[in-house]
Amino acid sequence: MPQDIATGTIAVEPSFVNPPSSIIMCQQANILARLSNKGTSDVTRGVYTFIVEDQVLYAPKKSDTFQLEGKSKFNPQGGIQQLQFSVKNTGLPPQLESYSTPIILQACYPYETFSTTTVCIDPDVQNTNPNKVCRPSTVSVGGQGAPVAVTRVEPIMEPIQDSVTPSFIISIANLGNGKVISSNDAQAACTTKQPLKGTVQVMADLQAEPLICQPEAITLESGKEAKVKCTAQGYSGKEQGTYQTLLSVTLNYGYVTNTILPITITKIPGQEECT
Repeated sequence: MPQDIATGTIAVEPSFVNPPSSIIMCQQANILARLSNKGTSDVTRGVYTFIVEDQVLYAPKKSDTFQLEGKSKFNPQGGIQQLQFSVKNTGLPPQLESYSTPIILQACYPYETFSTTTVCIDPDVQNTNPNKVCRPSTVSVGGQGAPVAVTRVEPIMEPIQDSVTPSFIISIANLGNGKVISSNDAQAACTTKQPLKGTVQVMADLQAEPLICQPEAITLESGKEAKVKCTAQGYSGKEQGTYQTLLSVTLNYGYVTNTILPITITKIPGQEECT
């Protein structure tokens, strides 16, 4: 994937389109909104929901599913879906002339991060060769076109008898402005009030050979990194010498993003109740 596409830390971004700031008591409002996939992962099982204060706003339909194509060289903007949402005020208490309440648009969906990093494989742990093509060093990584990102890769060459086993300490963090959940809970996140864990599944390979990652799943906490150790298996190494290659990491998880529209309900003179 072109480097200018696989950048950034945004997934599905919900937004309101030219929204009203107020409605008259008893009035209905048609609100336009948009879901934009600004990351590189396709969304096939997403759910969106509008959250309103039921005591003052009636909405005939609050939730539905969505699909959105991710950014690619053929579609560098990513998929966009327009939404229309109707709400009607059901009245205000007699003592109030106006009342402010939020309308929240929330999107819940499974997402994937794919990261590739150039790493140095060096079986010469004793440094007997002064003319190596590379030396293992920690690599810092930026956003990969998704909110959950590989932030750092630390290679470790572990001597085991007459061979060397490459391992990598992979640091992972939520760099987006949403909430991480389990991929299996992605759809339920928009309909349940139960707390959900921010679980991320981790897979990695070196030269197309799968690595063993421990743990296979991590729980991400807001503002904190989590670390996974991924180790090559059946690697003898020394006869290959020192060389550079690609480490690929795939992260699977669910994600929740939202946007808020403050709206004010106002009485006109003489209004008492809705009929």
